[in-house]
Amino acid sequence: MAGTSTSTFEEREAERARRRKAKWEQNAGAREKDRRRWEAHRAAQAARSTQAGSAGAEDRER
Repeated sequence: MAGTSTSTFEEREAERARRRKAKWEQNAGAREKDRRRWEAHRAAQAARSTQAGSAGAEDRER
């Protein structure tokens, strides 16, 4: 390996962390959109379960 520069583990990890942080920040919008969709889904599920009343409970008992 004559003539090649070697990096330490810490240097490689620091570079990797920088790349991961950039990727994380780049995808922030998609994560926010996904979180909103999930919350809407959970709210709809909760509304259906309260709307169904005891009929849903009977199905679960079987």
